[in-house]
Amino acid sequence: MENITLMKIAIYGGYKAGNYGDDLYAITFANYLKKLGADPWVNELDKTIANRYLINTTDSLDELFQNAKFAILGGGHALSSRMQPDDTGMIDLARLASDHRCPIFPVCIGGDGLIGVTLPQNLSNFFQDDICQSSTVRLLEDLILLNQLGKEAVYYPDVLLVAAKYWNIYPTSQSSEKIHVGINIPNSLSSRWLAKQLKVIASVKKNIVFHFIRMHLETSPINLDFLPELDSPYIKHHIYSDPVSSLEFVASLDLIISYKLHMGLTALSLKVPFYCVGGSPKVHAFLKSINANFAIWPAMATKLQLAAFLANAENIKNAKVKFDWSIIERYKKLSWGHMNFLNSLVNNELGSPIEVNKRTILGRE
Repeated sequence: MENITLMKIAIYGGYKAGNYGDDLYAITFANYLKKLGADPWVNELDKTIANRYLINTTDSLDELFQNAKFAILGGGHALSSRMQPDDTGMIDLARLASDHRCPIFPVCIGGDGLIGVTLPQNLSNFFQDDICQSSTVRLLEDLILLNQLGKEAVYYPDVLLVAAKYWNIYPTSQSSEKIHVGINIPNSLSSRWLAKQLKVIASVKKNIVFHFIRMHLETSPINLDFLPELDSPYIKHHIYSDPVSSLEFVASLDLIISYKLHMGLTALSLKVPFYCVGGSPKVHAFLKSINANFAIWPAMATKLQLAAFLANAENIKNAKVKFDWSIIERYKKLSWGHMNFLNSLVNNELGSPIEVNKRTILGRE
């Protein structure tokens, strides 16, 4: 039987941290590229997750780019002005990709959700480099920023909005007698105070279970999320270990409280209402874009407002009706544009060189 060599495609992103949302980007992009007949390789994806989803991974950028037809910069906050100015990672990325003649197409990348931000020079240099090609972005503010850098870009809502449908996961109910609330908040004095209040509330109500969520793998060096002591039957932990399993967990909830965009997007993809407590401007920008300003609460709300809100089961039950799900459904359909972009890259490479900015970049001399 003749051996068939599949087209290798590199997927680069912030996967070393073992973060729920970033890992979900990685396995979704890789799985989709495999369905298109390509051979995706992901940088620094957790080995257990890579093996589970039959995805090639490597810690070496040289190996990642070697013989790759092109690379995608897959998801994440690559346009953030908060990137460290002295970080040489993007410079090394551009240099190695250039050495291997491997053009990079950023897919579903994002920034701070603000207009008029200035990127660190090294990041600006990367996006203006010839090795970096056209992009898809997840917020309109990101589109403006890339256009200012002289790059072609197209806006689609974040691809995580289709995660539930892509992985065939649907909302479920753990129990008709109990209400389940997911809480993903940073480790702080306010969070510890909230946990004590919720323990008292739950012991009195006896029909609300609070699930505190850690969004990084236990093996990750990053641990930003608060987990209280498990000294109550109404207080539980969910510690991220697998992207699809965490999606299934989110599907079982009646409400998500989080400061993270990834958690909120996947909740809404499952028709689970999402309230942001604290959070960055990019989270607020997305919620405003779906007319959900009511779901944006200040970080200080953990002290009194949130406890009072969660003490009333009717508030939790009614959270869903406040969202305009028709907008979210429309966003879900539009978000598939990121995948169509990947499809076009693969098909163009199979048929002819990719034309971007009126010049041929694949196979260039």
